[in-house]
Amino acid sequence: MHPRIFEGEDLHPFSLNKIYDKAEKKGTLYGMEHKSYWFHVGTPEALMETRAWFEEHTLVEA
Repeated sequence: MHPRIFEGEDLHPFSLNKIYDKAEKKGTLYGMEHKSYWFHVGTPEALMETRAWFEEHTLVEA
């Protein structure tokens, strides 16, 4: 998302659906197909699960 999409919005927690709906009405909402891994990390539990996944699926040795 471009930061411009948040111009004129109050700086408090809100649903991004408000922004998406506004962009859709303006004809500026776009998407893309993502064909790789995706992880929900919006809660501490989900973040821990994601970290555990990466520990089990290390693709390159450091």
